[in-house]
Amino acid sequence: MTGLLMLAFAGSLLALNEGAGTSQAGPAVIADIQVFFKMDPRLSGPTYGGEHWFSQPTFTSAAQEGPVGTVDVKVQGIDARGKPLGIVPEWTALDPDMVTVTPGKTGQFRITVKRTGESKLRISSQGVSKELVVKAKSVGNGIQVEVSQEPAKSQ
Repeated sequence: MTGLLMLAFAGSLLALNEGAGTSQAGPAVIADIQVFFKMDPRLSGPTYGGEHWFSQPTFTSAAQEGPVGTVDVKVQGIDARGKPLGIVPEWTALDPDMVTVTPGKTGQFRITVKRTGESKLRISSQGVSKELVVKAKSVGNGIQVEVSQEPAKSQ
């Protein structure tokens, strides 16, 4: 129970930090979940500097050496007016032996794919969920990961 309280407290702080705030009607409610993928810095070259994040229906990583692949993502809620909201999402992997998710900086997560195959990841917050289809295939002596977003659903 203490862990749930800590998570709820952290979620409250994150929402305030991200500008979610409250209105006279109460706390902001999300209508959608948006996922951003981090571009592999090897693809942007040395002259463009900084991190590049983008949201698209399907993301395919560059081939990664070894049997394990990773994809860095940012997740945020979107309210009914289209404004971004900070959320603390819950992640559920259909096949946790293949796919795991670990938190990073505020709102950022790392999806780790441990083997080739296909699985689903569910992201949920405040009664809204989005599914990601994660596919991994062998490429030479490495792995390539593809992540497809399905539309958000109210639970």
